Amino acid sequence: MKPALSGLALALALARAWSLPVMAGETMPAHLTGVWGTAESLDAGTTAQAELYLEADGFGLLIGSSPPGVFTAGPDKGKPVGRITMGLPFRARLEEGTLVVLPFNPGNPDDTGPTTRCRYQAVDAVLHCTTSGHGTLLLKQRSAPIDAKMAGIIDEMRIALRAHAGKASALRPAPAPVSARLP
Repeated sequence: MKPALSGLALALALARAWSLPVMAGETMPAHLTGVWGTAESLDAGTTAQAELYLEADGFGLLIGSSPPGVFTAGPDKGKPVGRITMGLPFRARLEEGTLVVLPFNPGNPDDTGPTTRCRYQAVDAVLHCTTSGHGTLLLKQRSAPIDAKMAGIIDEMRIALRAHAGKASALRPAPAPVSARLP
């Protein structure tokens, strides 16, 4: 099941990358970059899990998994079925010490989707993340470097974005924060 999940994440990231909003010049502090998770993996425990992969330039992936399913009938009743896993590419920026994670919407570049806001708590090195209507996630840093496979997926987003922008070295300008667009 693992290879299909990473393929799904790659396909989703590439499909959405063409309309990626970009915050040019944003650099994340080293203590925020890397791999963050609600548990040791997306398959841990009996509850939904989440992982956040953040690189220094603000590109990343937010991946979530559902609680494990179980067969409810037939000879396999009660046996595990697996989890539904979905990944969303994002760009992040800092707003007054808060990490703001903005996923992309391929159908409408001006709609960044639900914003996730994460506050870093240095005492226990935890990100307290909230998304309106979706509760709170507590993410612990699992590793500072991102593994080569996930870094490659994130790099594919950069390549696709540059190709979409028209030249290999150009990134599209950042959209104005929502507060700047309000009258």
